[in-house]
Amino acid sequence: MYSIFLCLMVCLFTMQVNSQREPPQMIQDDEIYLAVSALKRSGKDPDFKSDPNVAWVTDKTFKDCIEKSPVVIVTYFVTFDQISYTMALHTLEAGKNLPKDSLCMVACNHWTDVCAHQNVSVYPTVKVYRSGKYATDYNGPLCSDALASAWRLYKHDAPIENPTSKVLDEITAGSFVDYRSADSAIIAYLDEKKDADKVETFKTVAKQFWGSKISVIVGKDLAASKGVTTPSLVVRRSKDKIRKTYAGDWHCPVELASWIVESSIPLFQEVTPTTLPPYLQTGKPIAIVFQDNTATPNAVVRNAAGEVGDSVKFGWMPVNDRDVDPHTAKSILNTLVKDATLPTLLVIDRASSKTYTMKNLPSASSADVVTWVRGIVSGDVMATGELLHNDWKPLVPPFDFMEKTGYRAKLAERDMMREKEQMDMMKKQGGDIPVTMEDGMKTSGKMHSEL
Repeated sequence: MYSIFLCLMVCLFTMQVNSQREPPQMIQDDEIYLAVSALKRSGKDPDFKSDPNVAWVTDKTFKDCIEKSPVVIVTYFVTFDQISYTMALHTLEAGKNLPKDSLCMVACNHWTDVCAHQNVSVYPTVKVYRSGKYATDYNGPLCSDALASAWRLYKHDAPIENPTSKVLDEITAGSFVDYRSADSAIIAYLDEKKDADKVETFKTVAKQFWGSKISVIVGKDLAASKGVTTPSLVVRRSKDKIRKTYAGDWHCPVELASWIVESSIPLFQEVTPTTLPPYLQTGKPIAIVFQDNTATPNAVVRNAAGEVGDSVKFGWMPVNDRDVDPHTAKSILNTLVKDATLPTLLVIDRASSKTYTMKNLPSASSADVVTWVRGIVSGDVMATGELLHNDWKPLVPPFDFMEKTGYRAKLAERDMMREKEQMDMMKKQGGDIPVTMEDGMKTSGKMHSEL
């Protein structure tokens, strides 16, 4: 049970209070820690080379591997590192739920030339190939289910352009064949000519969500046939079917991407290491119901979440009263709330480092919860506690194999030798000698003197 809540405790108690969006490295470190813990307890010790679903790649088979399937995900790892080993295990597990030849693995301590050629030096690294060519890096959750879901979404372009009316209807209805693999669908209704700049901005943003969401660009004519005016942007969430429409600046990719992240958060869901990062990225207070692990999600709070709006994000965490581990939801609750009982509604505002506790939840109505939460937002409700103020550091630093072996230094030395040889040759031929300028660009000695 504690593996579900470790990341939450780390994030809520030890993050810098006014920090902005956390770098992916920090989020992934917690996911890796959880994955390592879970798999160490499982006692699994597979034979990577003999797995029937995931290919073990060498320098001679790499090209064939990435060309066997329209989409191939390759996990680059080192066999002696437990983080890499864990990701390799998850790759094997994901392979059980995908067509054969969809996943491959490269042991980079054995095949350094393969990994160097693919610009891989930090492990584990997961890359996506389409039609035998590199497409993107996979930066999603480090678990088998997420990896398998991402593979299904990588089959489709990001964004899908000019879909048929049937495909658009399936996406908006949530019945598209791979929709279940996405947490939401992002649909941009744009006039190809009048909205050309918005089209380019949306394409840039859509790439950021490739592998986790379905993104679509719908042209003016199809949009008109569906009764939608251009420009318009809609996010449809897969879990609660709620639709959100964008009203911000189309020319700001950061604002557009932030809105998509926030709009993709379900109205009321279980808070886990995988679902927590988007909550944190919004910077808004998080209202969490701590309840018995055998109970269904609290209906009173869920109804209130629909009334409060977007000023506060809602979720729930199951508490097992028998847990004694210090990283469980039970321990988190007892740390923040004295003499806590179940269920308890706790609002955590990282911006102000304050916490608010509603202990009378069992007797409260949805209207009571709405009034209380709105009072927190307006400043009329007093805080009941504070969060700790500490910087959040990555749990595990990335493992740079090239740095450990001195290979990176050898590459730098080789480049210096090549540059020296080039300069010597140009001197003999009487040509201009390349001169490095302050910004790192290279020009000729003649041009430099003219400047």
